[in-house]
Amino acid sequence: MTWFKVDDRLHDHHKTRQAGPLAMGVWVMAGSWCAANETDGFIPASVVARFAPKITPITRRLESVGLWSSTTRNGEPGYQFHDWDEYQPSSKELQDKRAAARDRMRKYRENKPGTAGDVQPNVQANGQRTSQEVRSTPSRPDPTRPSSLPSLPAREQLAAYGLTDRETTKTLELLHTSLTVGNEDALVRKLIDNGDIDRWIDKARTALEDDTPRHRVPTHDFDDTGNGVYCAHTGCGMPRPHANHKTGRADA
Repeated sequence: MTWFKVDDRLHDHHKTRQAGPLAMGVWVMAGSWCAANETDGFIPASVVARFAPKITPITRRLESVGLWSSTTRNGEPGYQFHDWDEYQPSSKELQDKRAAARDRMRKYRENKPGTAGDVQPNVQANGQRTSQEVRSTPSRPDPTRPSSLPSLPAREQLAAYGLTDRETTKTLELLHTSLTVGNEDALVRKLIDNGDIDRWIDKARTALEDDTPRHRVPTHDFDDTGNGVYCAHTGCGMPRPHANHKTGRADA
């Protein structure tokens, strides 16, 4: 799963104002389609036609304001988003990212003690099970059945990315609140294999930054202004004592 990235200032961009809300709705849906199909910003005209009736005036409006341009790819008419590679990841970047994530997890599993591939010396057959078949017949993987090897715990999989305990906890918290999570370990492994885990890690780190109180020290600096003692932190100016802006904690 990939995301179509939209700047938080899009609502006030001159192109947005010129295009109008209906055209921008079509533009956003088209961008979502391009991201999902990894077309590097190309969308066939036949797909755009699904998004709204009487689509031609809308597509022309988007073209006239410079949000996309009409083009043809492999003989199919469509539209190409303006500067897609500047704002969105290319299909090659996404493929490379997924491959790197798979390689990173493969190396992590290979180097983790106790996983498949570790050979314990001096392992003897069970003396109570004397069947020659049990003793001598090697087990072989069955490609028609799921792997019998347990998936690594979600926290250990995330540890391969160098996350702190707080970052790991926040990442898992976001997954549980945003997705339907059955098997947490399997979900994290799937996100890693798909190359999507980095996006969730970035979201967790951003959320942790937002959770950080504005006043990062337990004791505030106060200044006597003549009208009472006030907090000297820039932009605060509240009288002492007062609650911390983010946490609601009273500071004496």
